[in-house]
Order: sequence, then C-alpha cells, then structure tokens
Amino acid sequence: MGERHASLVQAATGLVADAQLSGADVADFERVDWEQVNLDEWLAILAETRNYPTLEDRDLGQLTGTGSEYDLSDQREDAAERSDTRSDGLGRARHQGNACAAPSTTRR
Repeated sequence: MGERHASLVQAATGLVADAQLSGADVADFERVDWEQVNLDEWLAILAETRNYPTLEDRDLGQLTGTGSEYDLSDQREDAAERSDTRSDGLGRARHQGNACAAPSTTRR
C-alpha cells in the first residue's frame, strides 16, 4: 500500500516520491477511495506465509480466554463460559415472587 501511496502522490503532485517511504499519516486514510483498494495480493501473501488466520487456527478460547492477550493469569474463561457463569440463576431469580408472575391471559 505504501508503494501505491507513493505512486498516487507522484501522479497528483508530479513529484517523485522518496525511495525511503515513511508511511502514510492517519489523515491520509480518510482520503483513500477504499472501493479502489484491492487487498487480494496482501491476503495471498498472508495465506502463503501461513499468517492468514483460519477457523482451524483460532477458537473462542484463543480469542477471549486462556491464550488470549487478555489472559493475565492463565486462568481466563472464554466468553461463552463467562456468559454462562454470569447468567447462572437468572432464570430462577426472575420468576420468584409475585412481582415476576406471568401476565394474565384473561380478557377484561
């Protein structure tokens, strides 16, 4: 993308871009016409070098539990396990007492 950015700068300004590209400013990204950007070559390079994540490479535990960057203690439950733990007993508590009784189906 850096090479493409340099050629676009050269085309727009007539100036030859510096061979040592420093990269693009964050502000430059808002001017990018993303409809014209083709990431196929970059994605192919990721796949060829085995850096393209696949479902076989990733699971919920790696993304949200033990093994994720958020696991500071090597004991983090994944998102599904944490959700189950948090919801334990909610069904029982919601239906106890008259305040949560089912609505009447009798017409008045």
